[in-house]
Amino acid sequence: MDDDIFQISSTAEEEYQKIVRHAFHCIRSGYTDIEVQSIDTDVLVLLLAYVAKTFELIYDPALNIYFKLITANPKWFNIISFINHFGINICKACPYFHAFTGCDPCQVSMGKENVYFLIPG
Repeated sequence: MDDDIFQISSTAEEEYQKIVRHAFHCIRSGYTDIEVQSIDTDVLVLLLAYVAKTFELIYDPALNIYFKLITANPKWFNIISFINHFGINICKACPYFHAFTGCDPCQVSMGKENVYFLIPG
């Protein structure tokens, strides 16, 4: 098996986990401009948490990680700027908050009404 393929192979069943693993493979391979696109906020939340968790290990001033949330009005997020603004601990906690609130645009389109956004003051 090719070494590059082996490095990103996993037993992850959810596609968003595979997307995040692939982004980290690109970072480890030396890419400095990473762009991830998805319609699912799960990808954004996991990407944010994993980058924050390993921020000291992967930090490179030239590293740019962008996430594009594909909606009717697409939104771009600079992951590194987000971590610098909100802090590592808040970004690492995002998956837990996301899991408890069910905050996901896909759920809104399916008729679920309680969607919350937390912005620390």
